[in-house]
Amino acid sequence: PISILEEAKQGKRFRCVEYSAVLAGALNAVGIPARVLGLKTEDVETRESGAGHVVTEAYLADKKKWIMVDGQWDVIPTLKGQPLNAVELQEALAKNAKGLGVESLSGADAKKYFAWVAPYLFYFDTRFDSRIEGATHTRSLMLVPVGAKEPAVFQKKHSLKSMVYTNSLRLFYAPPA
Repeated sequence: PISILEEAKQGKRFRCVEYSAVLAGALNAVGIPARVLGLKTEDVETRESGAGHVVTEAYLADKKKWIMVDGQWDVIPTLKGQPLNAVELQEALAKNAKGLGVESLSGADAKKYFAWVAPYLFYFDTRFDSRIEGATHTRSLMLVPVGAKEPAVFQKKHSLKSMVYTNSLRLFYAPPA
């Protein structure tokens, strides 16, 4: 995160990946457990580009849950004022839930954001060890919808061989260790 911020001071522009790394690093630095979360489209294997988006999820101890924070869009999705994780957002969008909105310091448009992010809410993945320094391994956990294919490649060419697959929300959204 520090090197990204140094480059930002020099005017460099960044993608969602870097926004999420900085946000997760900042949250962890102030004692809020956070992880980088990859969102992937259903056709992740066959698209040549645009098959993923990256956000942050933070664990709120008082709510005993992970919540999604999109640093690039300045959005925390909410349902009736309560923050949502990525799967809860997927479910709320699928049900066209009443009371779906966003918290945003910049005034991000909820309808525009939801229309944009919806295709990315199919597969979800996060690293087992998300530390920037001293990570012990680079394996990741992917949440796959029941009955869906376990993708082996990202955008036709990037292997997902270090992925462990699960359908378990309980496992994917376990409290931080």
